[in-house]
Amino acid sequence: MSLSCRFVLPLACFSLLLGACAGKQPVQDEKVTPPAVFKAHPGLLGQPVPPELRPIETPVVESTQDDGEFSTAAPTEHPVERGDAAIAEGGQYSVYFDYRSTDIKPDYVATLRTLGQRLAADSALFAQVEGNADERGGARYNQNLGMRRAQAVAKVLRAAGAKRKQMKVVSYGDDRPRRQGKDENSWAENRRADVVLSGGKK
Repeated sequence: MSLSCRFVLPLACFSLLLGACAGKQPVQDEKVTPPAVFKAHPGLLGQPVPPELRPIETPVVESTQDDGEFSTAAPTEHPVERGDAAIAEGGQYSVYFDYRSTDIKPDYVATLRTLGQRLAADSALFAQVEGNADERGGARYNQNLGMRRAQAVAKVLRAAGAKRKQMKVVSYGDDRPRRQGKDENSWAENRRADVVLSGGKK
């Protein structure tokens, strides 16, 4: 065998082998994902629920701030005076409100109408309506709340015949609490509007 054949034949075999290997795609191991196993909650099967599966109970906290806070305590009931008695006893009558409310309760309407009629019958009689709020909430909010309470009372007095010039509407916000305290009874006493009468025919 000649020298050229010795080198050509192995080279040709090597080329054929290399081409055959290049034509094959590498084989990759495919990972088989087992099917998910779904478990039913023990409570649905009537079985005891372990502590780690029980829901976390969040306590309900009553907020005392002005951003959405609310109070679930029942408001304190106040005795309703007659309008004549208010004039006889120093000339002051108080209307109490629910928390953050400016609505006048029906129990107070009759007395306010009596006071309005007295004002209408005596042009020398003068009423200052003073709105108040409890300490909860910001100063500006309480000032506005007191004013709206005083305006609500003045509206009933005018509807009963009182003249605008016979009344002055002011708000003290939370600056003049009637009772000092951090409890519902104190707060209920402080969220009010006072009708203070002066003058009148002798």
